[in-house]
Amino acid sequence: MAILKQVLLVLTIVFSFSNCHLQKSEKLPLGLIKNRQYISIASYNIFSLGHIASKYKKPRGSHSSDSIPQRIQNNAQLLAKRSLDLIALQEVVAGKSGEWALADLTHQLNKNYGKRYKWLLSKEIGPGFGFRESIAFLYDSIKVTTDEKIKIIPSNGGRNFVKCSFKSKNFDFTLIGVHLSWSNAEHRITEVKKINSILYHPEKYASDPDVIVLGDFNRFGNNQKAIKEIHFSSEKMFCPTIEFWDPKFNKVKQVSALAIQGKEVPSNDPQLLSTTVSKNHKAYDLILCTSDAKEEFETPIKEIKYNRDFGIIAFDHPTSMDFIAASQEDSIKHKWSDHRPIWVRFRTDKNTQDHQVYAP
Repeated sequence: MAILKQVLLVLTIVFSFSNCHLQKSEKLPLGLIKNRQYISIASYNIFSLGHIASKYKKPRGSHSSDSIPQRIQNNAQLLAKRSLDLIALQEVVAGKSGEWALADLTHQLNKNYGKRYKWLLSKEIGPGFGFRESIAFLYDSIKVTTDEKIKIIPSNGGRNFVKCSFKSKNFDFTLIGVHLSWSNAEHRITEVKKINSILYHPEKYASDPDVIVLGDFNRFGNNQKAIKEIHFSSEKMFCPTIEFWDPKFNKVKQVSALAIQGKEVPSNDPQLLSTTVSKNHKAYDLILCTSDAKEEFETPIKEIKYNRDFGIIAFDHPTSMDFIAASQEDSIKHKWSDHRPIWVRFRTDKNTQDHQVYAP
């Protein structure tokens, strides 16, 4: 009888400790809770991929397939800086030149950095700078699955958008890649109106309400204000990379040191929030998502942490943890790009029963 009482006492203590531990763990910051599973989704305007290196302008059989241009090696090193599971690339040459460059980039990442990427290239979306442009997706072939069907969404303006469906564990979503016009204000306003339509009526563009629109928005670029035409509502959409320092999303042109003070950005340096290598504090590139996709981001805006929930790979900035090399802007542009990759982290292990579905 005494032994039974001792066993019951031990079980009571263990249960009480476990219950207390559970309550404490529920209050831990999101980044500290163990066993949660995530996917990092990135966007990168890679600057004329397949257009600069002479290799991709020659017939396929006229050069050694083992010859990898230095710029491809540079960008592989850059993209391997973080564990990026899915990357949308803008400014990829449409057709064979883009395919060859993507094949080399993927090969370099997989061979030298232990990645498991596959790639997809869209049809032409419109004019680039001296070439016909497409958008590409690189994805971790183990962690991410896709039906490999990239469809064009007409923008009714300058460059068209592209969409493709992906899945990572319990997270089904549609990525819509964009590269908004730079010099044509009328085209950019038309493209922004299309983005409004996607974010407010995702059911017209995807079978699932989890939609992420990402790419080079040229936000306030070329002194244009088309971005203000996005009808931002925190209930309808989410953009952690911007809301982190501009709660209204489309009111403030560029990051200020005051706006990020106390938010654990190293040295309160607004340059680390810039998405280009230009010496300004502007964020041209965005990752926007619908309210349903926001549920997988999960972190409240006031608790978002730079380099945990989202980040900018400032490879050209000496104080960045991702620093590779710094030189003149034009040199950086042709050796890597004039943009920096941006990424956002989403959960993939949430219960699928918690997801909303469209009503018939």
